[in-house]
Amino acid sequence: MLNISLQEAQNKLPELINLVEQGEEIFILGNNKTRIKLVSFTEKTKKKSIRSTSGTCNHERRF
Repeated sequence: MLNISLQEAQNKLPELINLVEQGEEIFILGNNKTRIKLVSFTEKTKKKSIRSTSGTCNHERRF
């Protein structure tokens, strides 16, 4: 876990992104309070079947 000011985060964004990709959680502070939490995000795709009287429709849902 890393706490960093907003100004520092703006200056070091590429470095922070690399840390987040390695699993680090980063909290960006503004006015001495946590304002933003940076965490890694993995997009998953789920397919959901919708059934009706006229047949089946596949619906793709992204998270």
